[in-house]
Amino acid sequence: MSTIHERLREERIRLGMNQPDFAEVGGAKKHSQINYEKGKTSPDGDYFAAISEIGADVLYILTGTKGSEPEYSGRESLGVENNLPYLTYLPEYDISASAGPGAAVASEVIVRDIGFQEGFLHDLGASPKHCSIIRASGDSMEPTIPDGSLLVVDHSQAYINGGGIYVLGVADDLLVKRARKRIDNTIDLISDNQIYPPETIAPDRMEDLRVVGRVVYFCRTP
Repeated sequence: MSTIHERLREERIRLGMNQPDFAEVGGAKKHSQINYEKGKTSPDGDYFAAISEIGADVLYILTGTKGSEPEYSGRESLGVENNLPYLTYLPEYDISASAGPGAAVASEVIVRDIGFQEGFLHDLGASPKHCSIIRASGDSMEPTIPDGSLLVVDHSQAYINGGGIYVLGVADDLLVKRARKRIDNTIDLISDNQIYPPETIAPDRMEDLRVVGRVVYFCRTP
């Protein structure tokens, strides 16, 4: 499987841009772009938000799952009344973030679009145009997030700032966990289900960790 820095380079080339120009779009310097593409350092959330504005597939860069050439089964409105103005339709990907043991299942298919009132997403602190929907799989985040819940993930918040619930890639697994950053930059991954012990990601393991985005909303499904 390709790495984030390889997919970042692939997206830059796909968009027909050189490193200095692409770096400028992301608010970075050329040497930073070179380091991103070599895997020496990692971009922050503001960088990903900026490059998404020019058509970079941030979901693909972070997870390896392409958001292009979607297949839709329809549009729905979730958590809002029908026919309300200013609905933003978020793609639901056929991806499950593991809330328990086992690897996540992923495909490139968008199964549907789900409409949210734009103001509702803003009130959650989310950037609507950088959000997508996936499912939680497993019981490690119960009772907060039951198995099969829908997760709205803001990919512009691809960094751990304080605490929160995040979708994270750890090695080959895609997880949904509470994440807490210590003063020494150690990251604690915490399950709400107390039968699962916390996992600690030390600074020397940071290359194994990628932050896909912060979970800004979740809901149980029938």
